[in-house]
Amino acid sequence: MTCCVCSEIVLTFGSSDAAVHALATLNVDAEISPDKITKELRVQGNQLVAHFWANEIRMLRAAASSFYDMALVVTRVLLEFDDLEGL
Repeated sequence: MTCCVCSEIVLTFGSSDAAVHALATLNVDAEISPDKITKELRVQGNQLVAHFWANEIRMLRAAASSFYDMALVVTRVLLEFDDLEGL
C-alpha cells in the first residue's frame, strides 16, 4: 500500500487493564481493504493508541469512524461491568 494520509486516535481508560481489554476486543477485526488501509493498535499505560494509514482520505475517514463506533460499544461495556473483580 502506498500511504499518503495517516491519523492517530488516543483513548484514555480508567486503568491499564481496561485499555488491554479494549485492545483485545478491537484488535480481532481485520480491515476490510488491507491494501487500502492499515491499522495498528497498542496500549501505552492506560491509553489505547490507534494508528491508521490509508491511501485515500475517504478510506481513512471510514476506518476512523468505524473504530470510534466499536470503541464506544467497548467503552460502554467496560463501564457497565466496571465493578467486576479484575477489570
